[in-house]
Amino acid sequence: MFPETSGVLYIDGHVRVYNGNQTELHIHHVVSQKFCLRATTDNWVNAMDGKPFFMVNKAVDPGLLTMLEEDIVPRLELEVPYQPSLFDLEE
Repeated sequence: MFPETSGVLYIDGHVRVYNGNQTELHIHHVVSQKFCLRATTDNWVNAMDGKPFFMVNKAVDPGLLTMLEEDIVPRLELEVPYQPSLFDLEE
């Protein structure tokens, strides 16, 4: 991983349609099907070279901002290398 781009990640959201009958899932709008189906959401956090860093799956989509605040940012703060410390920012 390159230190100069380690803090630059992008998030890519996907809806995964569920066709089974073992669980009740909420309905999501599926763009490729042009209507609503039972589905889960996957939010992929990727490096600048496109390699996946991690994925968060939710049965109920709380919205991207909620996902960022509750699931993605806390995990990034723990796992992304080369993050500047407060001391580095003061210089």
